[in-house]
Amino acid sequence: MFDSPFDSFQKVVADAKGERDQLDRLLTISTPRERLLVVLTGTVIALFATWFFIGSATRTLAIDGLLVEPAEHTTANTLSAVVWLDSERSQEITIGTPVTITVAPAHRFDGEVSAIAAIPLQAALVDAESQAPVTMRRLEVSMPNDTGFKPSREGAACRIVFTLDAQSPAAFFGLRGA
Repeated sequence: MFDSPFDSFQKVVADAKGERDQLDRLLTISTPRERLLVVLTGTVIALFATWFFIGSATRTLAIDGLLVEPAEHTTANTLSAVVWLDSERSQEITIGTPVTITVAPAHRFDGEVSAIAAIPLQAALVDAESQAPVTMRRLEVSMPNDTGFKPSREGAACRIVFTLDAQSPAAFFGLRGA
């Protein structure tokens, strides 16, 4: 482009303009392999766009908890746990929310929330409860059939996974209604 220092500026600009007008030569698909790559790329983009608007993604919440003795009024196919939840998350968990509780790799139980209640604190801690980012909740999970599982000791650690909802990725990003 700037080969000769003695060419006029207008000539250099005209030559550069001519080079820019030939950009269509850069996108030449001439071999079957290149055509296949373009078709494959288009197909992947089309599939992703379809899933983005029509597909669904399940939103879950996983927390750690401690198994406790079930309350007196519960049935035999109920597990009780104590968990720490922040106020935003506790509003998302309602009665009937599907739950999976994993006590150890060998013990996994599916059920749904049958009751959730805040555990009252001692009088000295009531003022601090409004400032705390989390509150202690007692969770009752009913299972479709009796598991016969009894924790070896009260306070056995467990992992609780709540299935909150399923929605399209576009709805998740607020691009269309759920």
